[in-house]
Amino acid sequence: MVIRGDLAGGRSSPPPRLASKVVKLGTVTALSALVVGFCVAQNRPREIVADCVDLTDIDDSFRYRVVDDRYCDDDDDGSHYSSSRYAYRWYYGGRRVGDRVGDGTTIRPADATIHTRTGRTIQRGGFGGRSFGGG
Repeated sequence: MVIRGDLAGGRSSPPPRLASKVVKLGTVTALSALVVGFCVAQNRPREIVADCVDLTDIDDSFRYRVVDDRYCDDDDDGSHYSSSRYAYRWYYGGRRVGDRVGDGTTIRPADATIHTRTGRTIQRGGFGGRSFGGG
């Protein structure tokens, strides 16, 4: 009678079980991919919409009047600001209803990509930040 693994009367160890190693390797690879994907998603900047608002024109619902983006731009000659230059600010993440926006902030969010509603990307926001590009 020949027993599996019997070589010249001596017994050898059973053959290695490759199936369990393949399953472990596959599981580790899948988990690694999930962790890397999660980390990449966490590092992606948030998308925030900004509106240029007149801080002196606020209604009873605490919503500011939206004005043209040029009032918040530093790129022009500043002639349209007159004495109320600092009344205009970028307002981030607000909900817009008609010509009013509320439920946002004038503080520029960190680690965020900020666009105006017209598609322009604001590189440096808050207090009349510059804007570049378009879309």
